[in-house]
Amino acid sequence: VHLAAPGTQIFTTQPGGVYAAKDRFGYDITGTSFSTPHVAGAIGLMYSVASPAFANAMTSDPANAALALKSMLLG
Repeated sequence: VHLAAPGTQIFTTQPGGVYAAKDRFGYDITGTSFSTPHVAGAIGLMYSVASPAFANAMTSDPANAALALKSMLLG
């Protein structure tokens, strides 16, 4: 596992100001729609602290910059 994000047994807010791992119909709260924001946040944080050289690479060659960022994240 390179980056852990929730996918099952997710506690989230429910009507009435409570937290639960099941929705109001009794179904488990699961799925990538809950884990995606965690991964996107990690990548956003990495972009926010980029060095000037990496910031230049992001504008001049965004595809390779994204691959480099992925490599850093997985490393």
